[in-house]
Amino acid sequence: MAKVLGADPEILLITKNGDLKFAESVVTCTAFGYDGAAIAAELRPEPADTPNEAFANIRGALSLGMETPAGKYQWFAGTGNGHHPTGGHIHIGDRTDAIMPSLLDVYLGLPLIALEPEDGRWYRRDEGGYGYWDDVRGQPWGIEYRTPSSWLVSPAATRLAMSLAWLIYQDPDSMTLPAWNRELRDYNLLNGETNKLRKYATEALGLLRNCPNYKTVAPAIEAYHFMADVLGDWQEQRDMRVTWGFRDPPTGTGIIRETQAEQEQNDDVGTSIKWNDDQYMGMVERRCGPVASPDGRTMWAVGARGSRGTNVLLSPELNKNPRVKAILNKYNFPYQTWPNFPSQKGELVIGLPLNLRMDSADNCGRVVRQVALSAFSRLGS
Repeated sequence: MAKVLGADPEILLITKNGDLKFAESVVTCTAFGYDGAAIAAELRPEPADTPNEAFANIRGALSLGMETPAGKYQWFAGTGNGHHPTGGHIHIGDRTDAIMPSLLDVYLGLPLIALEPEDGRWYRRDEGGYGYWDDVRGQPWGIEYRTPSSWLVSPAATRLAMSLAWLIYQDPDSMTLPAWNRELRDYNLLNGETNKLRKYATEALGLLRNCPNYKTVAPAIEAYHFMADVLGDWQEQRDMRVTWGFRDPPTGTGIIRETQAEQEQNDDVGTSIKWNDDQYMGMVERRCGPVASPDGRTMWAVGARGSRGTNVLLSPELNKNPRVKAILNKYNFPYQTWPNFPSQKGELVIGLPLNLRMDSADNCGRVVRQVALSAFSRLGS
């Protein structure tokens, strides 16, 4: 019997000068290969039976690659925009059901595509000619799904991809195709209209809660809402070696972190404020400094997208804290509760608009520090 999950996602190797290095010349281990054009490196982890095993195999293959000549170059995943299209092919064993391509598009391809930046989504599909809907190949061991771009952009996106693929393998008979399924085939929807794609993706993931095996992968799938609505598009301009924790951030450029990955790895126990790497957030973080939580709670400080306006955004729990509101009033920072906050009850998240990060980084840092101290019950009465 074939293993349930496999994959061969692609990685671009980029020099310090920003030039593309052909993978053929530096790939030297069995965990890495290269695509048909010998340009992109192709990760080749061992197949697995569970999402956790698949994730561990992927991390192990990446780790092996770091010890080869390829490891000295920067690694980039995502769409490959501006260099060379990169795919995130997923292998599913022992499944040849006629409905599988449609289920994969709705419940796997759609959520991942909705995370991609619009320009990259267009680049891979319109200019590169890869990754359209229903891009499925039959294989001796099952099927290969080729629609997603390379989800190696972060550990969180990787867990999401493996978890969704596993759930589709396990529970196809409990899945139905929504009425808007045919609308996905609209060319304009695929290459634009991110808000509509994310709306449909959210609906699709909601339908998965009816699956018998959903609880097994619920944490990885429910992280999607935070990735899409709070962190924003997956950040494919980041060096994967840093995102996955194989390299330290480069000096002089601020701290580059993939916050969802840090949460999953849980290896930074001294840090109770988690930051994303949106523009000017590095300056805010440096001014804020570390704040530890006595009871192990975490507060997220993220850059709010421009479409969210110019107010500081507070998750419902922070918005209920009168001390937090007093701090924001002290610094004349307008604030509001986060509209349709996409997370579980009780999370602490503060969203900083671009205008404040850019013009008032020092005060933003002070505010985040004091809000964290208040949220962690470390401010005196």
